Amino acid sequence: MGAAPLASRIFDANGELLLLDVRGLGGVALQLSGTFTLTVQFEATVDGQTWVSLRMLPSNSTSAATNATAAGAWSANVAGFKLMRARVSAYTSGSADVTFLASSASGRVGASGGDAETLDGEDGSYYLDVDNMTAGTLAVNRGGTGAATHTSGSVLLGAGTGAITSTATLVVAKGGTGVGTHTSGNYLKGAGTGNVTSATPAATFADISPLTTRGDLLVGTSGAVTGARLAKGSSGNVLTMADGNDIGWAAASGGGKIVQVLGTTYATAASSSSSTYAESGLSLAITLADDSNKCIVLCQMGGVGKDASNTKCQLKLLRAIDGGAETTIGVEPNAAYNAATSALNSGNGAGWAILDSPATAAEITYHVEFASQNDAAVAYCQTNSATSSITLIEVDA
Repeated sequence: MGAAPLASRIFDANGELLLLDVRGLGGVALQLSGTFTLTVQFEATVDGQTWVSLRMLPSNSTSAATNATAAGAWSANVAGFKLMRARVSAYTSGSADVTFLASSASGRVGASGGDAETLDGEDGSYYLDVDNMTAGTLAVNRGGTGAATHTSGSVLLGAGTGAITSTATLVVAKGGTGVGTHTSGNYLKGAGTGNVTSATPAATFADISPLTTRGDLLVGTSGAVTGARLAKGSSGNVLTMADGNDIGWAAASGGGKIVQVLGTTYATAASSSSSTYAESGLSLAITLADDSNKCIVLCQMGGVGKDASNTKCQLKLLRAIDGGAETTIGVEPNAAYNAATSALNSGNGAGWAILDSPATAAEITYHVEFASQNDAAVAYCQTNSATSSITLIEVDA
């Protein structure tokens, strides 16, 4: 005779499993020992995927259980199952030694300590003989209902040792609702010891909602994760994370908003043969709403060129605050440049896209100047009425 199937391990963490293949076996015993605070579930499966609770009998009791929290030994009939397992569903401390031992014999099947082969003093075969059944009804003490008829849609209600009755509704005291109909989409609402009532979704929400004022919000909080009232905020407020967990109302920060946009174009030709910078004619002024705001300067120069001589058209973008000293914020030293040769170079473009931080609320003027590098030939802008443009965008800090 081969050794009986055996499996064992130590449980010391939540979710741990011990499995045993019980195909072709009749009974299995499980023993837990050690010092621990945990819960072990007894489970079995037929298809190897869907697990159900397995009732096992303690060695010192006739009351079956589906789990254990203390040391002891249990047994069960596993005929017809594919696998059995012990699973830790809750763990606090300690460790438990768990052992499975299976056999071909079935485990104990009784749960009352009585003789499982008899019922009410009669052998089990007595009730398989139709001649021993009285016509019409089977008495309650014989395992029947005692009722001759049962209305479709009704439920059976016990009546002590008497016949079980057929009733259209099951009262609350017996675990029912006490209502015969329930409108589709409605919810059942308790009414004390009386019948449960059918309530609309709106009425149900009104019963449980903490909201009191138009504009309130229902939110989860650390004190009431299922829903709490957040009173409406003030005009212009926005929702924000107040402390990393709960939301609340706060004044809008305003950062990054566009405050104003200004733009202009210039298409009159300008030329110079001097290395001293001269006005191109393109200029635009803006006054920021706050000295902490920034200004995006988008500038594109059209028709930039040089005459047939060895020179370059040089450009620079300047900023002047309230008519004061100018500051260069962008340069292009090689516009209309053709490898330092005397070849004609005309009709090109050049420009800038700059985020400027002028730090002032006074009027700011942005303009473009140009020059001929070598004082030798003509450099020009807006030739042939080409268009130059500048756009100023104030951004809220």
